[in-house]
Amino acid sequence: MIAEAKTRLGWCLYDGGDAAAIERAEQLWREVIAAGPPRGEWVGECQWHMVQLLAGPRNQWKQAAELCTQIARTFPQGSFRHEQALYSRGWLFWVKKDWASGMTAFEALIAAYPAKAQHPPIMRYLEECRQGAEGRVRK
Repeated sequence: MIAEAKTRLGWCLYDGGDAAAIERAEQLWREVIAAGPPRGEWVGECQWHMVQLLAGPRNQWKQAAELCTQIARTFPQGSFRHEQALYSRGWLFWVKKDWASGMTAFEALIAAYPAKAQHPPIMRYLEECRQGAEGRVRK
């Protein structure tokens, strides 16, 4: 129950938005992650919040994408966390116009979840990444 309480309190602090509150939220989430277990529900939730923090207020999107890789390695294929991590990684690269990395990330998502190859937004993201990698999309 401590992990759940820290996770939820961290989100409340983060949602408040001021720098001191966000620092405290990050500290709480890191405590939950360090305490484990690695595949625990609250560890996964805290890792996801860290992705949001890194990609948002911290403006460290490459670290957010790397954390997505770590989450995908930790949580089993077929789990919500695994799919969320693969998708989010691709989306982060797409947003930052890192076309080659985005293409690779979305292809990994489709390899793990073949039905996603027919999902219109993913099809659009992947096609834009392909075009960008070929120099057909403005940077």
